[in-house]
Amino acid sequence: MNRISRDFTHNYSENRGSTYRQPKSEFKPNSRYYNQSYELRYPCQVCGKSYLRKPLLKRHELYECIGIPPKFTCEYCPSRYRRNEDLKRHLYKVHNIITQKNISLKHSL
Repeated sequence: MNRISRDFTHNYSENRGSTYRQPKSEFKPNSRYYNQSYELRYPCQVCGKSYLRKPLLKRHELYECIGIPPKFTCEYCPSRYRRNEDLKRHLYKVHNIITQKNISLKHSL
């Protein structure tokens, strides 16, 4: 076993539909991430999903929660999104349209 595979644990992400590597230290009981993962103090009253921080719950309630219709529609296809950032990403990846945000990201690279 090489050094890289010993230092990382492979996890399956349901959101991404793939595996990703996560440092093993995040699973140690004294690790900051281990302790926080069980302190999901902010539950959504509609769907029950919980969050570590209140701003993440607020974003979920505004854009992602069940029953909230998508507010952002693509001008070029029938795709609809709940968040403006997701629409911008779609425009760039699918239609090759560069928005102001994409330009600033390209310059920072």
